[in-house]
Amino acid sequence: MKEIVVIKCGGSTIAELSNDFFKSVIQLKQDGKFPIIVHGGGPMINQLLQKLEIKSEFVDGLRKTTEDVLETARWCFVEK
Repeated sequence: MKEIVVIKCGGSTIAELSNDFFKSVIQLKQDGKFPIIVHGGGPMINQLLQKLEIKSEFVDGLRKTTEDVLETARWCFVEK
């Protein structure tokens, strides 16, 4: 089984990834690894939270996930 490498990219940075980033992912594959890119949806979640007037709190740069925030995040990514 291939070694899995998980790469987390913030939702606000996903559009700004460089060609070097993608070359590195290709190199991981060529080295026999299985890269998985996970991105957040921060900007989209922030917009919906604002529209719904749900307060969002950050602790040390990470969003504190309350039930309301979790449900809102689910709404952002549910297949329509």
